[in-house]
Amino acid sequence: MRIVIVTKNANGLRDTIVKNIPSPIKYNSPKPREIMDEDKTIEAYKINVSPENVVVSPADHVFE
Repeated sequence: MRIVIVTKNANGLRDTIVKNIPSPIKYNSPKPREIMDEDKTIEAYKINVSPENVVVSPADHVFE
């Protein structure tokens, strides 16, 4: 599977993914407890991505 993500801080995102650093979900308004509990499970979900499988490229090169 290949995924393309466009972001300001690609190197920071790469490090977060490779190191499996939790990414809490943030909302602009309160949510029910059930959703918040489910979000804690999603936040801690591990995805095993090796550093050598992540390529950071300038956005103008992605669609060449």
